Amino acid sequence: MKTKNTTTILPELVKLEQSYKIRITEKLENKIIESCKLNWDVEWSGVLFYDTKSSFGKEDFEIIALDYYPMDIGTTGYTEFTESPEIIGYMSDNIELLSMNMGLMHSHHSMQTFFSSTDTNTLQEEGFHRNHFVSLIVNNKGDYTAAITSKITRNISQVSKD
Repeated sequence: MKTKNTTTILPELVKLEQSYKIRITEKLENKIIESCKLNWDVEWSGVLFYDTKSSFGKEDFEIIALDYYPMDIGTTGYTEFTESPEIIGYMSDNIELLSMNMGLMHSHHSMQTFFSSTDTNTLQEEGFHRNHFVSLIVNNKGDYTAAITSKITRNISQVSKD
């Protein structure tokens, strides 16, 4: 997902060790397999539609990845897209998606699934504008890696030395 170039200073991305469960629906799994077959040697990307169970930070928090809308067939090393009105059209045709969260899904085709610096920057940018943001990376072997951002509040106290 490409965001507009701005001069906004983004907050630091803090990595926590907590893991959460992500469930991929059968419908989404089938779309992933088909997209990998059709685009075997290039990266592709699209909007991920997901829901959550429980509250972020709780032990039973779960992400349910339901569907995705393909947006770009890229190159062997890059994919990018800008949100467009066609996403709303897809959601209108699939009304169950209207109440879902939107994230990002993209492939690393024959490479390992990992968060490159570009992927991490996208998490940071998109996470700044949303309460939480899920990014799911897949490859042709069926490996998946996901990350979620969430806004946190830090309390900073100054201690005076007397």
